Amino acid sequence: MSFERYVIGVDFGTLSGRAVLVEAETDRVAALEERPYRHGILSQLPGGAPSGGGWAIQDPDDYLQVLEEAVPALVRRAGISGEQVAGLGCDVTSCTILPTAPDGTPLCRSETYRSQPHAYVKLWKYHGAVQQVERIET
Repeated sequence: MSFERYVIGVDFGTLSGRAVLVEAETDRVAALEERPYRHGILSQLPGGAPSGGGWAIQDPDDYLQVLEEAVPALVRRAGISGEQVAGLGCDVTSCTILPTAPDGTPLCRSETYRSQPHAYVKLWKYHGAVQQVERIET
């Protein structure tokens, strides 16, 4: 077995997640994967309630799906061992917000907030929290 080290980068986009496996020493791209989100941008919440006018929100489970499917697929495609992966970096579009409970659980997973659009991932296309974003960015 080869002992080259690899790093993985995952980009959570608007409609899909993309992952890349790169050989750390040479910067050679060893594999690429893309996974369209199962839920995409939500037009309605579980139970059928509308997500809100002009809001761009997502289900965080789509991000987990990308990690659970694309990352192992990269390793298989490249024919390497998971032990050769030295690191994983993730990114989302600037100002993407996921409201969570103090323990990090997304609020949309709570029965209390499941029907509330503000409990879901807010994308860059979401303009309902302009004042909060400005406060965070400054």
